[in-house]
Amino acid sequence: MAFPRFLIRYTRPYLLLLGGFILYSSYEQLSDSEAVVYRQSQTNIITAKRLVKSQIEAAYAKLFLLEAALKSSNENPNKKAFTDVSNSIVEFSPQYSAVLYSTDNQEKAFFPDGDIALQDTSKLHWHKLNTISERFYLSSLYQNTDKRWVFALKYVDPSVSTHLWLEFDLLHTTQQLRDLKTLNDGYIFVVDRDTGRLVFHPDPNRVGDTSVSYHGGISDKVHNGQLVGKHEYYYQGDYKVSVFDAENRMDWVYVSGTDRADIINNNYPLGLIAALIMSLLALSSGVHYLTNQLHRSLSRLNNVNNVGEFRDQIKRVLNRFCYHNGIQLCLYDGMNHGIYTLDYHGNRRLALVDKSYASRFDSTNPTHSQVLNQDDLIQKLKISRKNYSMPLFDGSELMAVLYISYQTPPNKYVLNLIQNYAQTTLVNLRLRERLRHQDPVTQLENKTGLATHIARELGENERFVATVDIDNFSRINEIYGYPVGDLIIKQTANVLRDSFPKPMGICVARTGGDEFTLLFKAGSLSEAQKQLEHFKDELKNDWISMGDGNIKFTVSIGVTGLENNYHHTLAQIDKAMMQAKRLGKNRVCCVE
Repeated sequence: MAFPRFLIRYTRPYLLLLGGFILYSSYEQLSDSEAVVYRQSQTNIITAKRLVKSQIEAAYAKLFLLEAALKSSNENPNKKAFTDVSNSIVEFSPQYSAVLYSTDNQEKAFFPDGDIALQDTSKLHWHKLNTISERFYLSSLYQNTDKRWVFALKYVDPSVSTHLWLEFDLLHTTQQLRDLKTLNDGYIFVVDRDTGRLVFHPDPNRVGDTSVSYHGGISDKVHNGQLVGKHEYYYQGDYKVSVFDAENRMDWVYVSGTDRADIINNNYPLGLIAALIMSLLALSSGVHYLTNQLHRSLSRLNNVNNVGEFRDQIKRVLNRFCYHNGIQLCLYDGMNHGIYTLDYHGNRRLALVDKSYASRFDSTNPTHSQVLNQDDLIQKLKISRKNYSMPLFDGSELMAVLYISYQTPPNKYVLNLIQNYAQTTLVNLRLRERLRHQDPVTQLENKTGLATHIARELGENERFVATVDIDNFSRINEIYGYPVGDLIIKQTANVLRDSFPKPMGICVARTGGDEFTLLFKAGSLSEAQKQLEHFKDELKNDWISMGDGNIKFTVSIGVTGLENNYHHTLAQIDKAMMQAKRLGKNRVCCVE
């Protein structure tokens, strides 16, 4: 028979062709995955720049407050009025390590008590910030007297010989960037361009060290004028794929990326290995096509803007790549142990409160099989088939669980890949939503966050809405200045936050210049009024202390029950506030 001769003659060319095809397919797959990595890295850099910018902008008001205290102390920073304001800023804001001052005729920086904080300020590089005022400057990195790495925001008023510094502790200022990552083992770090030292690193012990990775080629590109680009380098046994961005007034370089090994791990060519074993060209081609399409579908998760769109895109991916009988996304709130579902329009609805819910899942075993049982949540969700539960974690914190009902078990490789993308996307989505929903001055939620909470609570019993308005706030600004007004706003916000902690206080938001809105729980309207009276009394005893005395202020409060009609609720609360103002302010009025 001629068949053995045929095999001998054509096996080698066939294997070469098959190997070439597999190499080509793997290269295409890897290229697509690298494109996803670059997009995720660019998104992480944009988010990081916004987070850092919000921290710096929040410090402007504190420097204005310090300037007012300095002028009230006859430009003597050693006086008690100035030192009291300085100490309160550092004590209540962990991201600030110290308040310093310097003068035009000395190259030293001093603490408010007169001790030397920095012997030689001439070694620092200062960068002018184009912001609400042209008097703000940002320094390069340096070590303070406690040997901690810091940078300073300086305010220079030409009419005053004393320059005010607000010193940022890097460990507190930038560690919120740790949640930003690309794929599983990705990273983001920030380098001070002047010193080449790390402003932020996922390992806090590395902050302040000289960045070897930055000097491995990125610094040369930045020095030659390339402020944005891609860079690959070799570091500690791994090949790194990264994106860098040096376009900012602070002269910082943001670098984000991951290891090539991480890209390969997230794109493990299981189908291609099967094609090698079975030597079937058609199977190899089919697996490559499916994997490529799965990555393309999952990459669209980077474009979602809210949790509703996130759920819909996950559902499209599962509809295309898995046989299932329905999915259910449950969001978990660790603060009140509430489990929420999403309706068709993406609105959240409380399904259950279960303190033991998070303990059922393990972040090291992200996807596991679960047969039908009769616990309360399964009954609420009306799941009548076997299902997979896919927990999504942010570190050790449970964010959500995706339930997938099935008759034929889905492919675990596909589920694991979906879980990796979904988990990273949901972490970044929560960071972006937190940035959009937070007031930078008080750290309370803003109007957008309040509207989200109210939409979620519509229809619930024992929910009340109150508006708090600072009386005669315009007059206070005219008499004492805007920095003092900002201090009063922050003081009111702090007392509100302490008086209505979660879960009783569902949402505390700043909705105007001197206006706050509160969504909270109470047994009745009279009980809600008592809670607000208690808050008003607490605020009454918490005056603002200045060098020449105390600044007293009061608030007017209107409260009403949360109804199914949001606009009618707003009309009722406006009526209650008008009544409080008309009766002489400094009181709580309610409208049923």
